[in-house]
Amino acid sequence: MNTIQVDPQAYRDFLTGVKIHEIYIKSLTAIRTRDIGSEGAITITCGPKSHEIKKNRLIVEFHTVVDGKQSKSHESMFNLEVMYEAVYTMEREPSDSQFVQLFVNNNVIVHVWPYVRELVSNLAYRMNLPPITLSLKVN
Repeated sequence: MNTIQVDPQAYRDFLTGVKIHEIYIKSLTAIRTRDIGSEGAITITCGPKSHEIKKNRLIVEFHTVVDGKQSKSHESMFNLEVMYEAVYTMEREPSDSQFVQLFVNNNVIVHVWPYVRELVSNLAYRMNLPPITLSLKVN
């Protein structure tokens, strides 16, 4: 695992100039099979897919897949795939490009994860699935 070394004070200064502008669903797919087994396992994969800086905005695509499979047969019970776009305003251009990478890798998930949790819970209800409550923290 690569670690990014930055000046802590300079990174704090960068963070004070970054504000959430908006977070929204860019794309969404939800698939449910007809037969839902009584026991299953959920796998979650999530993280930033891409990011770009346009003018004074940092735009991050955050991709999440929630896959439910039956425990015994491993057949798919449901699959949810969502792409959120998180848009941040920046008071100034970052003095170090590593600041943006560090922010995308560590901060964006904290901002987007509550939206993912609510969406998964709501869609499970609407798809007549057993209740799904994702953890407060991403593992």
